[in-house]
Amino acid sequence: MRKILEDFCNDTDRSKGLLLIDMPTGTGKTYSVAEYIVNNYEKIKGKIIFVTQLKKNLPEDEIRKCFKKLGKEDEIDNVLLRVENNVDNLCCNFKKVKAELEKYIGDKFLIYKINREIELINSNNITDANMFLVQQARDDLQNELERELRNKVTAYLSFDKDGKERSKEEKKKLLETDDEYRWIAKLYPTVNTDNKKILIMSLDKFLYRYSTIIEPPYNMFESDLIKNGIIFMDEFDGTKDVILKKIIKDGLENQLGIIELFREIYVGLFMPNFTKNLIDESAYNQKHKNFKKTIEIIKEFRLKAKSIYNDYKLKYQYKLR
Repeated sequence: MRKILEDFCNDTDRSKGLLLIDMPTGTGKTYSVAEYIVNNYEKIKGKIIFVTQLKKNLPEDEIRKCFKKLGKEDEIDNVLLRVENNVDNLCCNFKKVKAELEKYIGDKFLIYKINREIELINSNNITDANMFLVQQARDDLQNELERELRNKVTAYLSFDKDGKERSKEEKKKLLETDDEYRWIAKLYPTVNTDNKKILIMSLDKFLYRYSTIIEPPYNMFESDLIKNGIIFMDEFDGTKDVILKKIIKDGLENQLGIIELFREIYVGLFMPNFTKNLIDESAYNQKHKNFKKTIEIIKEFRLKAKSIYNDYKLKYQYKLR
C-alpha cells in the first residue's frame, strides 16, 4: 500500500485524480496513510487533508507515533492542525485564555455566562437527571454565546484603536508576534490554517463553512486551500449520507417566496422609466439588425407579466393551505 500511495500521490505530472483503495477493515489502511503523510508531507506542494465521518477515527495518534518513530516529535505541532468545531474549541481552551478575554474583550457578563455553561458541560457529575441541562448549555453556546464571543474577538483583531481595518497579513503578524493577540490562536486554532501543512477534520467541517477569524468564512472544498494538495477521505462509501443531509439542510435554509418575487418583478417592469443603461442598444445589437430592439423585449415582458398577474389574481394576498 505504501508503494501505491507514493506512486499516485507523489506523481508531480498528475494535475488531479481519484484513487479508491478498497481493503477490509483491520488491514492497516489508516496507519499506512499516517505513515505516508509523515514520510512525504514535505514533498507535497499543497496541503494534506485527512477527512473522516467520525472524529474518533481521526488518525492523530497514528500520525504522532510516526513522527516519534522518525525522531521528529518537535515538528508535529508546527505542521499538524486538528480542526474542531468552535464550541468544542471553546470548551477545551476557554480556561487557558479566560484572563486575556477579561482583559482585552472585557464583556464580563458574557464571559461569566460562557464559563458557567462550560463548567456544566465539562462536569464529571453528568447524570440522567441533569443531562437535559448539559444539552441546553451546549445549545446555548452553539446558538448564541460562542457566536457572540467570536464576533467580539474578530472585531478586536480586525480593527486597530483608530477603527482602521487591518489586512489579513497584518492580523497574521499580530497573532505571531504580539502578546495582546497571540492568545487568540489558543482559543481558535484555525487562525493558523495557512501555516499548517497537515489538516485532519470531520466530514462536517470539510463540507460546511470554514471559519478562521482572520478572513470571512468559506467552503474549504471550493477554496485555494486544496490547490495542489491531497485529500484522504476515510470510509468514502459512507460519505453520501452526510452529503445528502447537507443538501437537505441547505435547501431548507434557503427558501424563496415565488409570489413575492414575481410581484417585485412586476412592479419593476411597470415603473415609469427604465435606466438609460437598460434601454440603450448595445453596439453588438446595432450590427445585427435581426435582433429585437430592447424596448420591444421590455414590451413583451410587460405583456407576459400582466397576463400572469391577472390570471392568478395577484392583486390579492394568498394564504396557502
